[in-house]
Amino acid sequence: MLKSKIWMCAALLAAGVAMPAAAQAPNAELLGAQAKAMAALSFLDGEWAGPAEASEPKGVLKMTQTERSGSLLDGTIRLVEGRSFDKAGKTLFNAFAVISYDVRTSRYLITSHASGYSTTAELKLVPNGFEWDVPAGPSARLHFSAVVKDGLWTEVGDFIGPDGTPRRTFEMKVRKLRATKWPAQSPVKYK
Repeated sequence: MLKSKIWMCAALLAAGVAMPAAAQAPNAELLGAQAKAMAALSFLDGEWAGPAEASEPKGVLKMTQTERSGSLLDGTIRLVEGRSFDKAGKTLFNAFAVISYDVRTSRYLITSHASGYSTTAELKLVPNGFEWDVPAGPSARLHFSAVVKDGLWTEVGDFIGPDGTPRRTFEMKVRKLRATKWPAQSPVKYK
């Protein structure tokens, strides 16, 4: 028993020593392929705002939706933050997502965080936009679809239950306000 614990500790220590060394040697080919794939989503970059609606048990909630998107890590990932506000300016909803590209599987992935939940799903590029699905129970899912054209980002979310019938739960139409250097604009500087 003691011998196996010593062996396990040695293996963990060796892995810990090897990991930082591997982290210091970037793979230029891999990074280049990721950046090239992520450039296909550069149309999202900037600050956006416009009307949105969400279905609630009490009815339809109307709000102002904002989005901001930008790249990080030399263009190999894209960050997207969405916020919705009521008429008084109070934040109703806040979501954050990281979009990446897996060169090994040739798939885009979106990892999103909102309302205490997080999920990772495949993001599929479609003409002028993208779509993805999120599990919403044992036999249900949320399907999101976005189209960005002529400075207008339209996105809808549908709940699809066991019978396959979609029910609209979210819709936004945001216009591009301006370019932004977010999130890379203010890195920590060391002197």
